[in-house]
Amino acid sequence: MPNETVIDGDVVSLDEDSKPSFNTLQNYGSAGAPLHFFTFDVLILKGKDVMGDRLMKRRELIEEHILPKLAEPIRYPQSSTLLSERSSSR
Repeated sequence: MPNETVIDGDVVSLDEDSKPSFNTLQNYGSAGAPLHFFTFDVLILKGKDVMGDRLMKRRELIEEHILPKLAEPIRYPQSSTLLSERSSSR
């Protein structure tokens, strides 16, 4: 990830059906399920505050500057439905 970059997301544990499971996350130590980080947004990129940019622009920045430098367990939801569900739950 580029230096001086801040991303937003959630740590998630997936159940056996690959669905997010809070119970599995709570019991991470005993369950042994892998953790994933779903990144949703970039707040600062290379020292520049990008929070004033439109969400679609920030998602383009994630795809161009951040995702190519990261590997599993970093995940990136492609669906805008996931984003709207996340923002409405906060």
